[in-house]
Amino acid sequence: MSTTFLLDRKLLRIADLARQLDVSTRTIWRYVALGRLPAPIRFTKVCVRWQADEVQRYLEQLKVGSRTSGAGVSDVGSGI
Repeated sequence: MSTTFLLDRKLLRIADLARQLDVSTRTIWRYVALGRLPAPIRFTKVCVRWQADEVQRYLEQLKVGSRTSGAGVSDVGSGI
């Protein structure tokens, strides 16, 4: 992944993502482990970021899937 690509994307910190989804940071990691959110970009051991557009697309796909299967994304929060 090139640096130019990353500069063109809005990157979210875990605290920002948790606030937007109205969940705790621990819940963000839980959602990643369950496949409810995409994995973050890991710059260092403690510096991780999520691509805002990727998270948005992922949440929209889950909403569409929940309409057809009855599986819930309702506990993922209000979205971004």
